Parts: sequence; structure tokens; C-alpha cells
Amino acid sequence: MQPTPIEIQKRYCIAFAKKQLQEIVYNFSVQENLPFTFPEIQTLLEGITVGGRRLEEQDIVRSLKEAIDYLFSCVEAGGLLVSKATAVEINRLVARNEALEVGAFRHSQVFISGTEYRPPAAEELEKLFEELLASYQVGTEDREMLLFLTMARNQFFFDGNKRTGQLMMNGARLSAGLPWLSVPAKERLRFNETMLAFYESGDPAAMISFLKEIEAPLLELVAESSRKYLEKQADR
Repeated sequence: MQPTPIEIQKRYCIAFAKKQLQEIVYNFSVQENLPFTFPEIQTLLEGITVGGRRLEEQDIVRSLKEAIDYLFSCVEAGGLLVSKATAVEINRLVARNEALEVGAFRHSQVFISGTEYRPPAAEELEKLFEELLASYQVGTEDREMLLFLTMARNQFFFDGNKRTGQLMMNGARLSAGLPWLSVPAKERLRFNETMLAFYESGDPAAMISFLKEIEAPLLELVAESSRKYLEKQADR
């Protein structure tokens, strides 16, 4: 039985994300102010310790790799389930060496550096996550991006919220046949400034516009690859 166009696109998105794994992890490391160069990230992902770098920082990179592998396995097994359990598991993987507590939503107040915005009280988190899931399941426009942004702004966990949100977003995107969105290291300043403005205002428009700029060439690449595959199949 021939795969459907969406199945073909999904395969290309997963394959492309795997091919770009080193760059994805490097971009995350830049977001987190880790000191690694791209060659050092390559070395770490090969399982080799990098001399002169703190072991705690190297553990963050390894944890990211493990969380991304978890996403790939979920998507390839049928699709990432967007749920609290999935979010908790991703956060457990990415923040287990940093956070006060993993495996559950935070139980006390947290703050975000660089902004006066105050995330919701811990008592509100369960309800807020239920609302997020309801909005996602309705099929809200840009729902994968909003998944990331809402998780980052509400700070459901003690640490690793941006990473957890971006991984949830990308697992959902791959499951829907959309390409992985990785914020390039060169866009770090713009990313940080736009995120801080989003925290303050709660208006996601500028961040969604920023993410769509990154997304546009990726969508073209996947569409072209899928089209060529279908043309080859039609010629057989």
C-alpha cells in the first residue's frame, strides 16, 4: 500500500530532524548560555567527554539528546501524545540535573530573569494546563507554536520550561508532518528580546511571526522533497 502524502511528508520531517540533530542540540545549548562550540557539541554527542568544560554543563547536553531521542521514538511509534504525562517526562529528561524537583509541576513560585512578569501561582497550573490542552485539541491555528509559548510563559516546572515547551512543540509538529523548528544560534538575541516582550504582554503575535520566518524555508524544503518522491512513484 502506497503511503499517503502526509505520511511521506512526516517521514521526510523526521529524517531531516535526525540529520540536523547536532545543529538542533547546538542551538539549544546557545539558548541556555552553555559555552560549547559546535565541534564540542559534535564530540559530546559521540559520547566523548570534552576537556576543560564543566561536567554539569556536559550533562545538560546529554540530557537534551536523550529527550530528543525520546521524541523521535514517540513520533515513530505513531505520534507524540500531547498530554501532561508527556510534558512531565520531557521535563524530567531535560532538567533532571538542574531542577529542584522533576516529575511533577512546580509547587511554589518562580521568576523569569530579565522581566517583571510574574508567572502564575502553583495552585493555578493544573487548570491552566487543562486549558492549554483543550485549546490544542480544538485545533487552534498555530497550535504547536502556542504550545511552546504558553508552556514557557506559565512556567509549569521549576526549570527547563523553554526547552520542554520547544520539545513538546516539535514532537507535535513532527507528528503532524511539519518540520522541526530550531532557533538558529545567530538569532539568539532576537529570540531572547522577543520572548521577554511576550512574557510581559502575553501577546504571542511577534513570537509566532519570528518562528514562522524560521519555518518558511523548511516548509518549502519538505514540500519539494515530498513532491519529487511522489513524481518518482508516479513514473514507475
